[in-house]
Amino acid sequence: MEWIGKKINEISNPESKHYLVPKLNTSKTDNNNLPLSLVETLHQLGKDFQEISDNILLYLYLEVRAQSIYYLLPSFESAIGNTTEPKVLDLNQSVSSLHEAMLNAISNSKSQYIFEGLGEVMAKSLVNYTRNIETIDEIAIRKIIRDITMLKYNIAAMLGASQVTLEKTVHYYELLLCTPKEILEEILEKGAGFSEAEYLNLLQIVHRSNKNIEETTSLQNDLNRLSDILSQTKQTFLI
Repeated sequence: MEWIGKKINEISNPESKHYLVPKLNTSKTDNNNLPLSLVETLHQLGKDFQEISDNILLYLYLEVRAQSIYYLLPSFESAIGNTTEPKVLDLNQSVSSLHEAMLNAISNSKSQYIFEGLGEVMAKSLVNYTRNIETIDEIAIRKIIRDITMLKYNIAAMLGASQVTLEKTVHYYELLLCTPKEILEEILEKGAGFSEAEYLNLLQIVHRSNKNIEETTSLQNDLNRLSDILSQTKQTFLI
């Protein structure tokens, strides 16, 4: 579409060296008896094709993000209490297919535009997904970690750049397999890598899931300690 639009603009633009009618007079036709209305129509047609091309590019930009949200948002089964895993592998395959289809269809710069920032969208969706976890299934969490790692490498290969936010998302899921004490100690040692709300979510899930946590260590105590620690450390948010 873009190529057609440019070519039509070239032959219908008086300032172009490829102008179809090099010498126009003031009459209703040119010296080749070509109606000026046809030249004007061609010029408008070129603009229309260019606009269609831009709209298609925007559609593809939105499509890959819509697919990310579709595959990673909690499903209806989760809403009625049947916890399901985010479809990370399905998303990975879908994005790979889209990228492969575009390789020979559009320029590298346009492909970069479409996929740039996609890792951040995925990371945010995956972190938000954890809010639907009632109790931790270690096998399921380890599978998700593996799938996100594969997704991270795939997106990095597409864009030729490391995916820091997806790397942090992998670690966020790894923290689900830690104890509250380990989570809080990591913040003290390394600083906060996530927001207070994201840490609060982690502690709530871990407390619900871990029956071996000492009774003297209540969720409220850990939340109070979290607040104290974060007030002393500089926070670096995930998104």
